[in-house]
Amino acid sequence: MGRLVERGAAAAGRRRRHPCRRRRGRRGGRRARPDTQRPPGAPARGAPSRRRRGRGAAPGHVDGADRPAAGAGRGPFGLQRPTDRADTDAADDYADALSELAAARLVSRPGRPREVLLSDDPPTPRGAAPPPSATAGHGAAPPRRRHPEWDYRLDDYNQAGATVLALPAPAGSAQWLEQTLARHAGMLQAIRRRFELLRAEPLRLRQQLDGDSIDLQAWLDCQAERRAGLPLEPRLYSQQRRARRDLAITLLVDVSGSTDGWIAPGRRVIDVEREALLLVCVALDGLAERFSVQAFSGEGAQGVVVRDVKRFDERYGPEVALRIAGLEPEHYTRAGAAVRDASAGLMAETAAHRLLLLLSDGKPNDVDQYDGRYGLEDLRQAVAEARRGGIAPFCLTVDRHGAGYLARVFGAHHYALLPRPELLPAVLLDWLRKLVAR
Repeated sequence: MGRLVERGAAAAGRRRRHPCRRRRGRRGGRRARPDTQRPPGAPARGAPSRRRRGRGAAPGHVDGADRPAAGAGRGPFGLQRPTDRADTDAADDYADALSELAAARLVSRPGRPREVLLSDDPPTPRGAAPPPSATAGHGAAPPRRRHPEWDYRLDDYNQAGATVLALPAPAGSAQWLEQTLARHAGMLQAIRRRFELLRAEPLRLRQQLDGDSIDLQAWLDCQAERRAGLPLEPRLYSQQRRARRDLAITLLVDVSGSTDGWIAPGRRVIDVEREALLLVCVALDGLAERFSVQAFSGEGAQGVVVRDVKRFDERYGPEVALRIAGLEPEHYTRAGAAVRDASAGLMAETAAHRLLLLLSDGKPNDVDQYDGRYGLEDLRQAVAEARRGGIAPFCLTVDRHGAGYLARVFGAHHYALLPRPELLPAVLLDWLRKLVAR
């Protein structure tokens, strides 16, 4: 009877706790065993114990005395979960057990995602090429090009530099290409026509020794000079020659992991970039000028990847369009090395005017120190090197915070911000027309 009264007092003490005090979860175990079933050598219920008394318990009550035996407790829904109720088990034991579980790198489910989380360690997308290290030993090694890297802390170039791996651009979905072309069929011809009007007009060379037509003005001048008794110049013909703007253009596209972000249901940043590239290639093909398209990403200073979507020496066609359709988000944005590599390709072209158009969605970043000011200063130095080489760099970004750093990197009038990423195709075409017409 005394034992029952003591347990009742302890329960009353627990019920009289302050209402603001945090309550523990309801325990669903059975009642404790009586002393007659107590294991040999165990202290009696009323005996003092060295274990710490629970908060709010009455005198004589030992915390954990009414805990169910291991394997005997049941949760509110009848689940056997005795282990996670033990207050004496160390949390490190659970951490070790969790570390032994296999980590899932990419979890997917059918249907439209309800929420998208951006990670600093993006998974390899389905259909994308593996990292550069994964391709080692399979076939011929990709070409590697070394470039310096600016370290603002040293006010000098980093001796290690960065290595660019030139990898091919894989072909994408023909279905996506057909759907995109069908969706923009009404404006493709208008785009081509607008850029055809930007072609350089043919030059008419007058007063030539021979040509495809008679220069009427030169003939009249010759007759006047003959009547005046002056010596005659037999330059009575004109020639028409095709004029060129002598322009070379490189479109450098950021395909880092951040382009996997959703901007609308079923529409990512990379989808808008591919659509814009497709329309721009149609426009530049109508302009009849030499141009190239490159996509860049990578991981680490020795693993910057640049993919040739279209080279200077090839015409735009279905193969190039399929490579555009195959662009997918990859890794990080080491933009300085990519700009230097694209500038080297532009300077190899024998053109009077060279334009480098960078299409990006955020600040430079990588797995090492290439983040924050370090990446921005290296990109600024790469842009300055391009200008000294006779290249006109321009940046078009969908980063809403780009105004805080792009003016320092590219200059006040050499970048443009997009208020919404879905406007990229139209804005890119408009800026390209302005830059070509200068």
